[in-house]
Amino acid sequence: MLKADLERLQKIKTHCINIQKTLQNLTLDAFKSENGVDARDVCAFRLFQIGEHAHKLSNEIKMQYPNFKWGAAYRFRNVLGHDYEGVSYNAIWKSCNNDIPLLLNYVEEIIDALEQELETNLNAVCQQDEPKG
Repeated sequence: MLKADLERLQKIKTHCINIQKTLQNLTLDAFKSENGVDARDVCAFRLFQIGEHAHKLSNEIKMQYPNFKWGAAYRFRNVLGHDYEGVSYNAIWKSCNNDIPLLLNYVEEIIDALEQELETNLNAVCQQDEPKG
């Protein structure tokens, strides 16, 4: 479970970084304009993916790291998936500019903690396998 959660969190991190790259040097007006359609689509797709990966995280991880609304990410994913045309550009913009930087920082902290835990577990297993003697 730990390894699967770590892989999902790393995917969430990648999506966050790609959202930030997409919006770099882009204003809200440009995002909402006819020329902003590609940026909107990229951001919506990435938010959709974040919600999907957040939903698939283990309950243990969600409970251990409650400072992000994992369920809200999945609900937003459902709105994007089932009513994309009805989602306001402002909602996408706000989520990408307000929530994504916070999520990225939080996910990086979780990844660091899980990688340390994985390393500790691996070291413990290796020590058990060493011949005594």
